[in-house]
Amino acid sequence: MATTTTPTTNKRRKVEQKHPLVIAEEITEEDVVDAHELSEDTGLHSSTKAKMYFQWLIYPDFYANYWERKPLHIKRNFPDYYDGWFNRQEIERMLKEHTLAYGEDIDLTKYENETRTTLNPSGTATSKTVRLRFACQWFQPTCPLQVWKHFEDGCSVRLLCPQKFSDKMWKMLSILEEEWGCMAGSNTYLTPKGTQVRPKYCKVHLHVDAAV
Repeated sequence: MATTTTPTTNKRRKVEQKHPLVIAEEITEEDVVDAHELSEDTGLHSSTKAKMYFQWLIYPDFYANYWERKPLHIKRNFPDYYDGWFNRQEIERMLKEHTLAYGEDIDLTKYENETRTTLNPSGTATSKTVRLRFACQWFQPTCPLQVWKHFEDGCSVRLLCPQKFSDKMWKMLSILEEEWGCMAGSNTYLTPKGTQVRPKYCKVHLHVDAAV
């Protein structure tokens, strides 16, 4: 019968000191892998692509020292590292080309005095033109868009399943699913300057990419 021993407190402390919770690493443009090009590469085996992509995403030694052990914060000191995957312009495009349902696809939330409030209007969020036929004539009323008004008033814009409307996010998640061997999902948050979303504890493996 196999037995296991519990590491001593001293040993735990040495591990913590050897592998810090925050890694600050200077990166130059020459060090950055073109992950967009990598995601489009059809010449690589899917598992190889997934491993290379995840290495770009969370390099350096996440699996060896942190996976299912403790959290890790990587400070890359390179603001453009995650450029091109998702930003405000992508949200504007989604609202222009699609209709997002409040509470299902998009939430408008505010966190004040340790309380989160959801301020979703009724109906849907979109800025695309809707064409209606009435009395043999075409009319093009524009649906009211309240997302950016709430954002300017201090609300965070949360997309609950952005990969439904964003090919780049869908591609990212499909590669990560290959690496992890399980389904991956995503939320995105656009938060006004000087505000924050509600702190919370998640019972899932959570990976956060912070873009400026």
